[in-house]
Amino acid sequence: MKCIKTYSFASTTVRLVSDCPVEDTEYYSRFLTDKTPDVTVNIFCGKLPQINGEVIAKSEKKTVIKNDSGFFVYTSYYNQKKPGFVTYACKAEHENIIDLYIDFAGGLWDKMIFNALDIPQIMVNFGSLLIHCSVVEYKGKGIMFAGDSGAGKSTQASLWKQYRGAEIINGDRGAICADGGGFNVYGVPFNGTSAICQNKSCKAELLVLIGRGEKNEFFKLDGASAFRMLLGKTTYYEWDRQSVESVLDILDRFVKAVPVFCLKCLPDESAVRTLEEGYEQYLSEKL
Repeated sequence: MKCIKTYSFASTTVRLVSDCPVEDTEYYSRFLTDKTPDVTVNIFCGKLPQINGEVIAKSEKKTVIKNDSGFFVYTSYYNQKKPGFVTYACKAEHENIIDLYIDFAGGLWDKMIFNALDIPQIMVNFGSLLIHCSVVEYKGKGIMFAGDSGAGKSTQASLWKQYRGAEIINGDRGAICADGGGFNVYGVPFNGTSAICQNKSCKAELLVLIGRGEKNEFFKLDGASAFRMLLGKTTYYEWDRQSVESVLDILDRFVKAVPVFCLKCLPDESAVRTLEEGYEQYLSEKL
């Protein structure tokens, strides 16, 4: 009997169909759904196909091969027992059907499957964009904290929870998707080391680029600066022209619809007050 499971990530619904059992992990199981799938993934367990063609991208974890049939993406993991990377999956896309071959003696579980599928890339094809940011919901609206590793994204989210009662939706990633004239931000199962993720969404009210400072400073970024700084916080295939164009389009619409600010701040409640007061002033000046 086939194992069939369906998951919903922002605007994208993915169905897995496998001859082998697929084990649930804590975070991904929160995104199980009964929605009609946008993409169906046929999973084949066994020896990986050997594809001939041009290698157009290569890293320790991914190898992309192109031939007349399309693109094929091999995925590797780091083997702790025998130090080194081992290839365990090969993905072949055919519009809304994906064939995923997996060769792994330890069984199948959802996280390893979605890692091989490159879910952020699939989401881009359906209008959602993953951003490296923490996300909190405050009074029904979403505040996104983006920044480099160690800048204080998770710290600011925690401060808003502690001092304003905000709810943390995700400590490391958020997905944005257009909704009417604005954008919604969604929780996703990818949460880095934060261990915080929820399957819920809210209106994206503002995005704040975080940086550490000796004092608190809050100011709005112009569209071009916001676009440039956020592009490096997104996930996409640089070798795939369609992927790049989709990301640029979503991000361009986002910075036009949602205000983006910079907050250089201290890791305490004063940063919360600075953001709160600065945003209130921004709203009053718009009236």
